[in-house]
Amino acid sequence: MQRKITKAERRLIVSSVGAIALLGVVALFRASINATPQVVIPPYPTAPNPNGYDVYMQAAKMIMQARPNVLDMTDGWLARTEKESARRQPLSYKEAWLEQNAAAFATTQKALKMQSLSPAYSADGEFPSYAALRSLARAKIIESSTRSLRGDWNGAMQSRLDVIQMGNDTSRGGVLIGALVSFAIQAIGRKNLESKIEKLDATQARATAKRLENLYARRISRVEVMRAEKTFGQMETLKQMRDPQWRSAEKWAEFSLMTAEDVSWKDRLRMATVSK
Repeated sequence: MQRKITKAERRLIVSSVGAIALLGVVALFRASINATPQVVIPPYPTAPNPNGYDVYMQAAKMIMQARPNVLDMTDGWLARTEKESARRQPLSYKEAWLEQNAAAFATTQKALKMQSLSPAYSADGEFPSYAALRSLARAKIIESSTRSLRGDWNGAMQSRLDVIQMGNDTSRGGVLIGALVSFAIQAIGRKNLESKIEKLDATQARATAKRLENLYARRISRVEVMRAEKTFGQMETLKQMRDPQWRSAEKWAEFSLMTAEDVSWKDRLRMATVSK
């Protein structure tokens, strides 16, 4: 005759089964939130060889400074009139500086004829190239100003269009920060642009209009920028989540630009249940 199970034993069995089931649910939950998402990230486009971006950078590094500096590195100075520029720095001084940097300007002209692709960006990197590209844009404005003082209005216009093209070329394939720098570079080229138009003859004006139309047709679209930004965001997020300690207070603080001591217990508990 079988012994009847007592109430205490029944409660023990039920509790054990419940505990095992609960542990199983917890294990499945932890496994699900720790599973790395299967996200298909498109590969970064293959850069042209040679890459116009690299040649622009080469030209930027070749620019030689002068004392007193012919390049006042503030955008405010570039917005002033060329008449005031001539008063502060004579034409002969600018011409000598342009001759000194002839190789850099020749290299820039080579880059303008090439296909260009911005290098792949990593959040661990810095942005040293962007400052150099802005300096090169300002150098081209000095070239434009000098040509204006010589009476070469078409040359002055083309120098400014070169800057607009460079801004567009160097942001191609890049993320949002690259597009913002592109807008800044193009803004340098557009300053006082309208003052050159009325000085062009009919043939020069038609050629300039055609080049502007080509630049407009080749401009970087918002869709391209946001697609690159999305891809970059996915890559960086997956890279962080491959770290076994990505939920730790130290990693959360690093991501949030805080210290581990600044991470509240509420945030620590929230991170414990965050799914990848």
